[in-house]
Formats: sequence, C-alpha cells, structure tokens
Amino acid sequence: MKVEDSKAFKEYQEKLKRARCTGNLIDPDESLTVRMNRIQRAKRDVKYLVETYLPHYATADCADFQIAHANRVMNDPIYKGYAEWGRGLAKSVWNDVIIPLWLWINGETHYMCIVSDTFDRACDLLEDLRAEFEANELLKHDFGEQYNPGYWEKGNFVTMNGFICKAFGAKQKVRGLRKGAHRPDLWIIDDLETPQTIKNNRMQDDYADWIEADILATMTGKRRRLIGANNRFASRMVQTILKQRHPDWDWHLVKAYDPVTYEPAWKSMYSPQFYRQQEKDMGILAAHAEYNHVPLVKGKIFKPEMVKWGKLPDLHTMNAIVAHWDIAYAGTD
Repeated sequence: MKVEDSKAFKEYQEKLKRARCTGNLIDPDESLTVRMNRIQRAKRDVKYLVETYLPHYATADCADFQIAHANRVMNDPIYKGYAEWGRGLAKSVWNDVIIPLWLWINGETHYMCIVSDTFDRACDLLEDLRAEFEANELLKHDFGEQYNPGYWEKGNFVTMNGFICKAFGAKQKVRGLRKGAHRPDLWIIDDLETPQTIKNNRMQDDYADWIEADILATMTGKRRRLIGANNRFASRMVQTILKQRHPDWDWHLVKAYDPVTYEPAWKSMYSPQFYRQQEKDMGILAAHAEYNHVPLVKGKIFKPEMVKWGKLPDLHTMNAIVAHWDIAYAGTD
C-alpha cells in the first residue's frame, strides 16, 4: 500500500471509531414509541439531531447562527447561499455533514455532490459523512443499515436506501451528471479558493462561470440547493464575484469575534482570551483576515512590518486628539 493510501486508510478508521460511539446510546429495551419520537424530533430540531446522533461532534453547544443557517437551508428547496463564517466556526462540519444528514433523514436530498479545490480534498471532506453512514450505530438503529458493499468507494458511494454522494475537484466535468433517473439536488462548495486563485483574477472568473453554467445546470428537479462554505479572507474571491452577480442569494456573514470587546460569536466554544492570544500569535492583520473577514492587503511601499504598534495612552490624559485619514478615494469598493 502506498504511503498516502495507508495514511488515508488510518484516518478513515479513526473516523469510523468516532462514529461508533453512539452504540452506547442504544437501549435494547426501548419501545417503538420512544424510537419514533426520537426520529420525529430529530427531523424537526437540528440541535437535537447533533446532540443525539452526532455527540462526537458536539464538543460545544450549537451556536444560534449555526442553527439559523441550517433552518434556512431546510426551509428553502432551491436555497442558494454561502456560509461566510470566520475561521474555526465549524463551516465544514455543519455544511458537509450535519446539514446533508438532516436533509437526508427528512427526504430532502437524494443526490449530493461536494466540490473543493482538488478532487482528493473533496474526497477527504466527503469521508466524514461516509463514516457516519457506515459506523454510526444509533443512526443505523433508527434509519437502517446504509453500508452498501460494491458501492462504497472513497469519493463515490451510494447508501443502501439509494442516497448518492460524489466528490469533485474544481472545474471537473459535471455536465450531464446523473445516475439512472436521478440528478443532483444538493451541491456543497467547500474551500474552493487556493493561493493560486487569489493571485489569478481570470481563474477566479472561470470558477464562478463554472459554478453558474455547469454546476447549477446539473440540478433540474424541485430541490436545487447550493451551499458554499468559506471565510472571506481576501478582497477578491470566487464567492465575492458570485455575490456581485447574485446579491439575492443568502450571504450569511459571521465574524468570529468582536474586534473591540473580543466577545466570541460561538460563546460555548471560544473565550475572549482565545482571540486575544490569536492576535498576539498571528498578528492583528492576519487574525482579522482569517476570523473577521477583513482582507489582509500587503503594502508595497508601507509594509506591515514597518508599522510600530504601541500601547494606547489613557484618553483622559489628553487635551486634544487630532485624526486624519487619507482614503485616496477612487470610487471602488
């Protein structure tokens, strides 16, 4: 076995091990009524779904913005939008695992595709969901065995009840995508941007065109959801191009913390001190870019390392404060 394959196999085994933890939650003596009530509540309440079927992901209470986003996706069969959440706010977990699983148990998706910057990366992202179908004991107990021998390869699998999941790299051919009479009804775009695309406007435009002309065109039924997930760390990205073209989509922007008070958006997961330390370790500009969607623009004349930062004196010690800002207005964003 190649080194890369061996590493991937071990990582998948770890995911299976985590998913199996729900076996301890099964009560062999529970009544059918209890089981059906659990299923029905999970269909209505995504927070309950996470706490019940995915406790290995619930290391902190679900944040209000995460629940609100999931409900918007569920309530709109033709949802189009982006989860523009700061770094560390569980974008991939919610959009690649929790929301697709919630849609699946409600019969809201039958053919899901996930795309990332490379095919291998997309496959890795899809492995989390495949592991839940294969090894989550409570999920299998309530919804039936989903492991489907012969249709269970990395990046391309079909559950026992016919749920199709496929992975794609950026700009792979997707035209005419279907399996029998089924066509995709759910697309997840996760972490599409790369250092190369950030430096190449034409490549970004091509990616945006590909999403519009190729990906969206694969969905033809009553359900046609498109969910993007990425933080806005640069001034020009594929998602900013799409936002200019489609302002009516759901652009759910969440900053990880308040840059003044350091209050976290996900209070049960992070503390103000965490973000203070991140600013200290990463630098303020990099931290604001990754966590709060304030793009880091490196200067060519005045560089960040030339700026000398000091402690702000107490304002009450000053007789007057004079401020000047030269914005060099050019009419652009």
